[in-house]
Amino acid sequence: MAASLPFARDAYEIHSPRLIIRTAIEADAEGMREFITNPVNNPHTPTESDVTIESMRIRVRKWQELTVKGTNGFQVITLRSTGELIGYGGFNCFNLIEEPAENAIHRYLTDIGIAIAKSQWRKGYGLEALCALTEYAFAELRMARVRIETDFANEPWRRLMHVVGLARFENQQNVTFGEKPMGYTWHVDVANWQVVKEDMQRKGKWPL
Repeated sequence: MAASLPFARDAYEIHSPRLIIRTAIEADAEGMREFITNPVNNPHTPTESDVTIESMRIRVRKWQELTVKGTNGFQVITLRSTGELIGYGGFNCFNLIEEPAENAIHRYLTDIGIAIAKSQWRKGYGLEALCALTEYAFAELRMARVRIETDFANEPWRRLMHVVGLARFENQQNVTFGEKPMGYTWHVDVANWQVVKEDMQRKGKWPL
């Protein structure tokens, strides 16, 4: 594999107690099409209604190419017990935070996004996926910072951030997706994440 960026991978596969979060393959096209064309799964964004299975396969191949290049790491979220596709997410970018001095360590930021099927809400899958992706970002990818964003209408996601313990990192500013409207953002470095993790463990809320 010819890696053009430090995060280039043939594929991602992240395991948590109940989930496998992995690079999408063409066999996921039908499940992904059903997910993104169902308006109940995307209450805060316009629903894509004209997606065919073939156009979804093309999109999946594009995601695979971007993973190999190291541009981002788009993934599907599946149940370990059945293999059912219940969502998608992953690493939306790998951005250099600042240009380092000569021979200094490069510091990168990744943006984590997650969407879970409405039928699977209130089962803790969003929390488990978020923690698994964030742990991987810091432990395996050696990210300096993780960014999470949503629009103001997405109160369920905001509540999840508060459950995780990220309320104190919440800001209101322009987000980076869509037409870049104002929204909620959370920026966490590895030290702050360790504090959040240990607090969740003490409270018995850590899902991994």
